[in-house]
Amino acid sequence: MEDKTEITTLLERIAIALERIADSLARTDQSEDMSGTVDSEPPVASEPIEPAPPINDITGLRDFLASRGISIKTIPPEQESDETLDKIALFIGNRLESVKGVLNSIKANMNAGRPFSLNLRNESQQTVADTTNLCTNLYNIAFLTAYRYQKSPAYQLYATPSTSPRALNFYSGQWLERFVKTQVVSLLKGESLKFSYICNAQISLPNGNDFELDMLFETEGEVFWLEAKTGDYRKHIEKYSKMSKIIGLDRLHTFMILADGAVTDSLARDLGNLFGMTVVRIEKFAEHLTKVLPVSRSETFQGQELPS
Repeated sequence: MEDKTEITTLLERIAIALERIADSLARTDQSEDMSGTVDSEPPVASEPIEPAPPINDITGLRDFLASRGISIKTIPPEQESDETLDKIALFIGNRLESVKGVLNSIKANMNAGRPFSLNLRNESQQTVADTTNLCTNLYNIAFLTAYRYQKSPAYQLYATPSTSPRALNFYSGQWLERFVKTQVVSLLKGESLKFSYICNAQISLPNGNDFELDMLFETEGEVFWLEAKTGDYRKHIEKYSKMSKIIGLDRLHTFMILADGAVTDSLARDLGNLFGMTVVRIEKFAEHLTKVLPVSRSETFQGQELPS
């Protein structure tokens, strides 16, 4: 009897142990179902990330200049603020007719940092909107140290230009250089062309003299030189004409972009014929550049045969 009792007790213990094991397994299965994961399945490895291609590789431009006996001394490094300034420059360039009044007032007072006022009573709604928009953006980045606009019935704008070197450079012509660069980059990307460029490079010429290039860019094996002027172009154009010969670029590849309202299309064409350059008003720059890009070069230039 004692043996049977011991066997019965042992079997009961085994049965209890098996029940506990079964309960434990059931809880584990439930936990896996709720989590949606299984420990035995390894995590999926992420796809390897391709390294980004080099941005703006200027090796080709450096080699092009070296073949002409020209060396690059310095190139200003790009800065995080460039994107903001490029956007404002693009705004100015695309709306120059609307904002030229306030831009001229800023330039007339920027060196001394003098406050000025501008009455917009007789201006169009578009001019008022563009002018106040520009001033708001310039004030936000401290290129105007003071700014307010009185709406109807005064329509009076008050502002004070900053005298910081960055602001002075921007007002005195850098905005146009930035506008040109932004348009070139946009056009080339739109054509899906590979390109590189350098801006404001200090170079050393074969005779040892120094010179600064506003912008030099290369695409499809062709190099283009661009100079932008907001002020008096007369004292620069002959110098640029001589420089184009040193660099070895013809009229199609040498541009002078002017933001002078007094320059007509006819005068720009005459200047180009006289000095062997493509001279264009800011409003026509994109149109002219598109015509001479390697992938879309047309048979005519301003109604004439393309110069060789």
